[in-house]
Amino acid sequence: DRVRDPDGLAMSSRNVHLSQEEREAAPLVYTALLKLTEAHKAGERSPAALRACAAAVIASEPRMALEYVSLAAADDGRELEKLGGAGAVMASIAVQLGETRLIDNVLLP
Repeated sequence: DRVRDPDGLAMSSRNVHLSQEEREAAPLVYTALLKLTEAHKAGERSPAALRACAAAVIASEPRMALEYVSLAAADDGRELEKLGGAGAVMASIAVQLGETRLIDNVLLP
């Protein structure tokens, strides 16, 4: 489990490089993963649809540029083309916010 600030932002040495305005926007990275997780819990199993859930959250903040949303097998990091088989899935995201690259991940339930 990641250590998080109260607003959900993953604690990282990179966070000191964020301006005050960027720091206020940064929790959207975790929010994007939460939206993806909610869709997964609701039964969505299309990787494209799950990635789109996260991407839509990031797109709502014009200062953010999405690098990737990944859905990978937690045991070997292999990117998954479909979900629903046995094994845990790691959802991860990378976003550029100003000069800072923010990364985060969650294990899907």
